[in-house]
Amino acid sequence: MKKDVLILCQFFYPEYVSTAVLPYEMAQRFVKKGLSVDVICGYPKEFNLTNKAPTKEIKNGIDISRLKYIQLKRNKKVSALINFISFMAVMSLKVPRYKNYKNIIVFTNPPVLPLLPIMAKKIFKFNLIYVTYDIYPELPLAVGVIKKGDILDSGMQLISNIIYKNITHIVALSDEMKQLIVTNKKVPPEKVTIIPNWYTDNPSLKTNVKNKHFQNVRNTYKTIVVYGGNMARGQDLQTLMDCAKYLKDESSIYFVLVGHGYKLKNLEDQAKDYTLKNIEFHDAPNKEDFQDGLKIADVCIVSMEKGVEGISVPSKTYHYMAIGKPIIAVMGKHTDIAKEVKENDIGYVVEQGDYKQLAKCILELDKDRDLIKDMSIRCRDLYERKYTSKICIDKYIKLIKSLDKRRK
Repeated sequence: MKKDVLILCQFFYPEYVSTAVLPYEMAQRFVKKGLSVDVICGYPKEFNLTNKAPTKEIKNGIDISRLKYIQLKRNKKVSALINFISFMAVMSLKVPRYKNYKNIIVFTNPPVLPLLPIMAKKIFKFNLIYVTYDIYPELPLAVGVIKKGDILDSGMQLISNIIYKNITHIVALSDEMKQLIVTNKKVPPEKVTIIPNWYTDNPSLKTNVKNKHFQNVRNTYKTIVVYGGNMARGQDLQTLMDCAKYLKDESSIYFVLVGHGYKLKNLEDQAKDYTLKNIEFHDAPNKEDFQDGLKIADVCIVSMEKGVEGISVPSKTYHYMAIGKPIIAVMGKHTDIAKEVKENDIGYVVEQGDYKQLAKCILELDKDRDLIKDMSIRCRDLYERKYTSKICIDKYIKLIKSLDKRRK
């Protein structure tokens, strides 16, 4: 008897990054709704707070297989390449297990991982669901990691064509992402379902701030602007930094950036060069500190570089909504997130580079505390209507059941 679902991903519980947390929460909900679920993933290291994790474990009804592979520091391209080859090699050894499942869910991290189940799909007759957190090679092209027409671009285009041609069904995170997939990848619209990411509600969202430093920041400043999450190439953080420079003499306003990523060092250097006293940075190595960093916010920032919109969708948006924080979206007005912010009156939309407009929005909130409260209520209400884990993951369950019926 075949099991219902196998999830393939690089990161999984107990790692704390969103690409690990979301598949874990998905698997938990599947089990709760009566589906049998196994997971094959990489062994936790880089984003793991616990000392050790077993290579085999049944956690909350989920049968987890963690595969050890070479994990060098990713600060060099050669190290990242070695990690990638090692991970794909150990994952390939598990391909024979695919025959035991009706459905396999695979994610875009790493982007070539779907090739393994694609090779086995015709032999073992399972549904293959591809969750596109990002679109390749469009994302690395947009942020300048690879160049149009070079060997990496050509290779990734070839792999992308193979993947999109052979997937049973695709999950896009937004309407604009679906349109991009349909247009660029020549995929029939009926083969793509929009299911956004989510944030899981929990009692800790309503508890007081425990981190002493964040308590002090909250007690010191009237209006706190927070950016929380990955500071990668795809996030426009220069507009935020320029805004901090512009508002450096506004003593009531303070900027807090919580997270890590490629752009962090440059931002820290700018703050030092301009001797900015109105901004600070935190790595927040655990979930509790990260949560506290967001709780002290009066308004939260979500941003995307030009050209990245539709290729990637920042899941931090749903975390902001869950804790009821007004949102300033630094991105194009045509994006799904920008439309959601405007239509539901939960914040502002600012074009990339327009730091003076960003400053104007922050100053407006600084002068009107009732506006912050009203936006906060609407933000939380929107989350409860559309972006809870139950609402979003149940759409996956509906999709799986629909695909199972077609197989019969």
